Amino acid sequence: MAENSDKPVGRTTIYDELNDSLRFEEFAELDDVNMIALRIFFREIGVAHLLEEYVLPTFKGKDSLIFAAIKDRPWPPWGHGSQTVVAFVQAHAIAENSYALGPVLLRTELAANIGLRAALYKEALESLGRQGKTTVNYLVIEGSVLGDHLLTSAGFQRTAEVVQTDEAKYFFYSADTQDVLKHLQLSAVSLPEVLGLHVPSAVIGQNASYHATMDWLALREMLPVWLGGWEDSPPGGAPPPPPPPACEVEGFQ
Repeated sequence: MAENSDKPVGRTTIYDELNDSLRFEEFAELDDVNMIALRIFFREIGVAHLLEEYVLPTFKGKDSLIFAAIKDRPWPPWGHGSQTVVAFVQAHAIAENSYALGPVLLRTELAANIGLRAALYKEALESLGRQGKTTVNYLVIEGSVLGDHLLTSAGFQRTAEVVQTDEAKYFFYSADTQDVLKHLQLSAVSLPEVLGLHVPSAVIGQNASYHATMDWLALREMLPVWLGGWEDSPPGGAPPPPPPPACEVEGFQ
């Protein structure tokens, strides 16, 4: 899909004041202040276990990154409560220059803040892409018509790599970061323009549809990408039937 050539338009949204106050941070290490902010974030979105059981063990592995949107307290700008995480996504290396992406998580009251969702996703893809030609990946259950349509429409291609569980077979969908940005019409707009939705309506609609559908797929048709997390489901719905503790990965090096 070609990028929309319409000129960005000015808009006022209910999230302008918040979005204007945010900064995006990429973490390769976490200090005590960061950890407190993350624990509060995961507790308040109702999945406190996810941080300790999946996110942090994965983060301690090789080449795992956390991308977060953060609101800083004006004063004092340090100590407990000085940072508030409002959005989160994690990536970890599964091969050279190839990353698995976790779900984009937002505070419950910000679920419809599509400017924030799209901006954090753009920030993560662009950061990963600065390493050179970099691919991102999702695992989708065999027979997922919606998953296949959504991801191939966003520049992903199904590969030969397979994760086989007792219950189902899952395929890797892979794409170059720049291709995803182009298909989502995010490569030619700035981060502030995306945050403020100062973009053509088609860009808003496409990104809203993409992220909403990704949330649906996370309920059953897409496996989580945290290391050791094949057997759980991202927050938002009932998990699929549990596979055995270890899943066989075919054809992936």
